[in-house]
Amino acid sequence: MRIAVLSDVHGNLGALEAVLSDIAGRSVDVTVNLGDLLSGGLQPRETGDRLLALDLPTVRGNHERQVLTVPPERMSASDRLAHDSITDVHRAWLASLPLTLEVADGVLWLLCSPPWQRTTNGLRTYPDWPPAPGYWRRDDGWYLG
Repeated sequence: MRIAVLSDVHGNLGALEAVLSDIAGRSVDVTVNLGDLLSGGLQPRETGDRLLALDLPTVRGNHERQVLTVPPERMSASDRLAHDSITDVHRAWLASLPLTLEVADGVLWLLCSPPWQRTTNGLRTYPDWPPAPGYWRRDDGWYLG
């Protein structure tokens, strides 16, 4: 199986279109999208519209979580632009995305975002980790094994 992988589009519709054009010229069986979709300061709503129309197998990244859950006044500028630009349809789609995806037997996809992020207030943990069965916790992070 030939798999094309998109990741970290970050609202860059022009770059997305260029990558999709390249993928169209290759013999791929499936294209998967690994998250961090709309937040990035360019065209979040338009990029969301395009990705929704493509209906690709897609996982949720840390920026989807941030756009949906962080109070707007605490968001980065790019997350805030995405938050303020997208529609309820986009929000529902982002909220519905899984943390992991298996598109072929034994091939697990996820955006490799740690269960914590550095913030101005130290470390922030996220309750939706581990992302899938098989992960285990150590003091310095989550591991697959």
